[in-house]
Amino acid sequence: MGRRPAWSGDTGRLTRTVALPEDRLPPLVDAVRRAGADLSHRADWELTGDGVVFSLRTRSVDAVTRLDLELADRIDAAVEAVGSGGRPG
Repeated sequence: MGRRPAWSGDTGRLTRTVALPEDRLPPLVDAVRRAGADLSHRADWELTGDGVVFSLRTRSVDAVTRLDLELADRIDAAVEAVGSGGRPG
């Protein structure tokens, strides 16, 4: 978790809350969906009044796996790109 300070959780699930203006949420969620498709893995997400909450775990083993950590890194990159006003790659 030291490499991913924006994330909280344990071996069973990782979560990250991202506060962004409403107009930035669709490009972020789209980028996260694409990242998940690239990895054949997906993030759960829920829109909140202030942004979005991402949740990661591998259901088949009911734990956090390497794929979850890779997707967390890609979510971090997407948040950085969208939060700075750019479009994620």
